[in-house]
Amino acid sequence: MNETTPKISVIVPVYKAENYLHRCVDSLLAQTFQDFEILLVDDGSPDRSGEICDEYARKDKRVRVFHTSNQGVVAARAYGTKFSTGEWLTFVDSDDTLPNYCIEKGLQAKAGKDTNIIVGYYHQPPIKKVMVLSAVEYRKESIVGSPRVMLGMCAKFYHRSLLTSDDILMLPRDIIQGEDMLVNIKLSFSNQKDVVFLPLIIYNYNTNNQQSCMHTFKPTIEYIDRFHKLLYQCIPFSERGFYKNELLQAKIVSLRFIIHMTGNISWKRSHYYRTLNTELHSGFNMMWRDRLLLSFPRLYRFIYRLYKTIIR
Repeated sequence: MNETTPKISVIVPVYKAENYLHRCVDSLLAQTFQDFEILLVDDGSPDRSGEICDEYARKDKRVRVFHTSNQGVVAARAYGTKFSTGEWLTFVDSDDTLPNYCIEKGLQAKAGKDTNIIVGYYHQPPIKKVMVLSAVEYRKESIVGSPRVMLGMCAKFYHRSLLTSDDILMLPRDIIQGEDMLVNIKLSFSNQKDVVFLPLIIYNYNTNNQQSCMHTFKPTIEYIDRFHKLLYQCIPFSERGFYKNELLQAKIVSLRFIIHMTGNISWKRSHYYRTLNTELHSGFNMMWRDRLLLSFPRLYRFIYRLYKTIIR
C-alpha cells in the first residue's frame, strides 16, 4: 500500500436498499486502491439493509456501520462525514456501484495539482482530456446547472478541508430534489482552489430503481420557489451581487425543467414568474430560447414537444 497516497472515506447512505446493497458494497471492496474506509449509514431502513450492513462490517474491518433514525439522504451523508477519518471523501448511493478503478484514478488526478475537488462522470464525459476550472468558474457553472460540472454529490472527491462547519452538508428535509446541487454550491464557496475534471466514467448510476426520487418527483412552481430561496442563501452575502446573472439564469433553467418534466405552464401566474420578470428587465442579456419561454410558454412547450417527437 502506498503510504504517500491519501486515505479516503467512502460514505454510503442506506435506505430500502436490500436489493442493491450487496452489489454496491462489493464494488467498493473490489477497488484497485485499497487504502480506504467505508461508512455505511443505515438511515432507519425498514428492510434488511441494516442487517446486510452489519454482515459486511463483521467480514471486513474497513467497513463501519451506523444505524440512525430516518432523517433523509442529506442528513445520512452528514452523519457519515462526521465520523469519517479520511483526508478525502467520496459519496456513493446504495443502489449504485463504482468501477474498480474509480478511487485509484480519482486520487491520481491530484498528482501535481493543488486542488480540493476532483470531478468524474457517470455518463459519457463532455471533455476529451483533463480539464481545470478556477474556483470562480466552477461556482458559476454550478449555479446555472452546467452538466459538465456534474451537479450530484457522487462521482466526486472532496478534500476534508472544505468541511468548514458542521452544517455545511445539511439542508431542510423538505428539499428532496436538487439537494446535491445546493450542497455542491455551498462547498464551492468553501473552496478557493482550482477544480480538476477527469475525462472518465468513474461511477455507475442505477436508473432502474423505481423508488428513487428521479422516478417519482414532479416539480411545482412552489417547490422551485423554495429551492431558489435556499440557493440564494447558499451564496455568501458579500458575493451575491457578483453572481447575479448566474442566479437569474438558474431561475430560467428551473422553468424549463418544469415544462420538460410536466408540461405545466400555469407558473406564468405565479409570484415567482412576476418577480423573475422584474429582475430580468434590469439589463440581463437573455438567449432567444429563454425569451420565448418567458413570453410565449405555450409556443415553447409546443416546439419542445415537437423536437422530442422528431429525435425519437
